[in-house]
Amino acid sequence: MKRKTTLKTLLLRLTALLLAFLLCSVTIACGDEASTATGTDVTTGTDVTPDAPNKNTDVTTKSDVPTDTPVTPDEPEEPTGTDIDVTTSTDVTEPDIPDEPDEPDEPVVPDEPDEPVVPDEPDEGTSTDVDEPDEPLQPMSIPLPAESVTFSTETALSLLPFCNVITKDDFAATFVQYGFSVVTEGHFDKADDDESHTSAWMLGEGTVKVGDTEKTAYLLVIRATHGGEWASNLNVLPTGNYDSETADNFYFSALDVLASISDLLQKTDDHVFIVTGYSRGAAVANLIGREMDRTYPERCDNVYVYTFATPLTVTCSATDVACPNVFNVINSADFVTTMPLAAWNYVRAGRDIVLPADEALTADVAYVVNLLSEIVPSVFEYYEKEYTVLDYQYTLFGAVEEFLLPSISSDSVSEVTYSATTLSVARIYPYVNSGGMLLSSLTGNLKFNDIATYINSRRNLYTLLKQHVPSTYGSMLQVTLY
Repeated sequence: MKRKTTLKTLLLRLTALLLAFLLCSVTIACGDEASTATGTDVTTGTDVTPDAPNKNTDVTTKSDVPTDTPVTPDEPEEPTGTDIDVTTSTDVTEPDIPDEPDEPDEPVVPDEPDEPVVPDEPDEGTSTDVDEPDEPLQPMSIPLPAESVTFSTETALSLLPFCNVITKDDFAATFVQYGFSVVTEGHFDKADDDESHTSAWMLGEGTVKVGDTEKTAYLLVIRATHGGEWASNLNVLPTGNYDSETADNFYFSALDVLASISDLLQKTDDHVFIVTGYSRGAAVANLIGREMDRTYPERCDNVYVYTFATPLTVTCSATDVACPNVFNVINSADFVTTMPLAAWNYVRAGRDIVLPADEALTADVAYVVNLLSEIVPSVFEYYEKEYTVLDYQYTLFGAVEEFLLPSISSDSVSEVTYSATTLSVARIYPYVNSGGMLLSSLTGNLKFNDIATYINSRRNLYTLLKQHVPSTYGSMLQVTLY
């Protein structure tokens, strides 16, 4: 019985071994086919594809099972299934990739490129490109009141920038900024030592609004003192005609400008004329306005004259022309507006627009002017009264001309004329000091020393000089707007 059992057991084991051998052969054969299709290394069971290694490892492990333990024939079917899954999944996965072309369908969102179809944005860019070069051509307006006899603070403020320029190029640039083309000009080439009674000037043509109406206009601007013109400023009556109704130094300059534009004046009686100037230029502009009103009274309604920091220009007897369209913007604390002395019978043509100045400074200027009026009570004495010093005889004007003018450089004084920020008090101060001492020595009148002592304070000198600059006038005009 034992032998039968043993024999039976042996047969079963042989049968199991045979089946295992057959199963192993089939498995190896299938593995070879699968490795050829999927890139699996049969020796190691490693798949080249990322997902295969673990599955093939299982297959290898299970094929080794028969060496350890008999396995029922059903279990080996797993490796086959595994191999099929790997192959199938690989085959299925690869074709799935082309399904991704659905993604390129997203660019079918060409609606975004359609947004540029919003050509409004390109239009804006185009208009900006066109407007930028046009900006300089858009004039900063010079508004004029409907009637030339009505003063306008806005008009005054719009003309004040023309008072801050010196060179021909700066004049031309300012004209263009306000929409005026330069028609003609004169005397910008004057030498620094030229003491002739002339002034640099420029005439431009443009369009302005008069009330609500646009009109063609000519703008005439007279430059302030420059170089040798300081000598002209102090020579009020160069011909010695004490009966003259004007300050001839300024009047001769006005006549020179008028002669240069006489043809234009005669041909353009329907055009608006704007005349402006500052300091010496203001005196010349004032007399040009007066002369135009006298020569062309019918055109008074089209002539607008605005002057700033204006010296006195005519005598009290010059009442033949009212000049209601001539406006003189005055800071009563500005020493320049008191020259030539009122004691010499001088006033201004037209109408004064007196700005609200500092009362203490105005009193200081009045103090100096009163002292000067006591020392030189008439223009005749200024030119004719002689003083003897060391056997030399001088008139007051002669002393000023010989001793003071040569020491006044155009550089130092032009700084005072045009800009408060560049006032060089240290450079002007010695002239005031030596001038007072010199005039006191020449005349024997210590009141000149009193004037120098007062002005000698650098604080007072700076403050007084600052009252004359255009920026101060601009600030004071702004105050009157509110």
